[in-house]
Amino acid sequence: MVCAGGIFEPKNPLLISAAVAVFLVFGYRFLLSRRRSEFENSFPDALNILMSAVTAGDSLMQAISYVGDTMDNAIGREFKLMADRLKLGETPETVLMRSCKNYPYPEFLFFTITLRANISRGGQLKGVLARLIRVLVDARTLEKKKNGDDVGSSNFRQDCCSNSRCFYGAAQLHQSRKCRLCSL
Repeated sequence: MVCAGGIFEPKNPLLISAAVAVFLVFGYRFLLSRRRSEFENSFPDALNILMSAVTAGDSLMQAISYVGDTMDNAIGREFKLMADRLKLGETPETVLMRSCKNYPYPEFLFFTITLRANISRGGQLKGVLARLIRVLVDARTLEKKKNGDDVGSSNFRQDCCSNSRCFYGAAQLHQSRKCRLCSL
């Protein structure tokens, strides 16, 4: 620029540092949202693989290792790290707490709490995992419908019950064209 000593001078450190700061903030937010999106898309699949392995008779540690070997994305790498740390003798509490620091999302926290409760007290891991998978898959499907990403539902409101305030999908409908969840 031709301005002498002006704000548009290319060597103005304030302008350069402000631009770099804005770039870093937006870049960081973009990376966080992309990581969250990848998590939401692949975590239900990881749980499905885990439940299949547990149903087939594998131990929990073998099932976690199987998920890590099967999936080649960030969730698969986390499960592989969990399995490796468990094989090295770390306590499940420590391994799951470390994983929660890497994925501090409510779905993952609930999953780790479920695993810790199952390890310490036993229980119906298959049933709890099945319900968690169903909730996560339904949430993913509902989000796709809401955003119009699903090919079969260009109009989300069309698939819903006759109540104009209801935001639930056609899977929840009764014969009376009112869904079980809105009950209006």
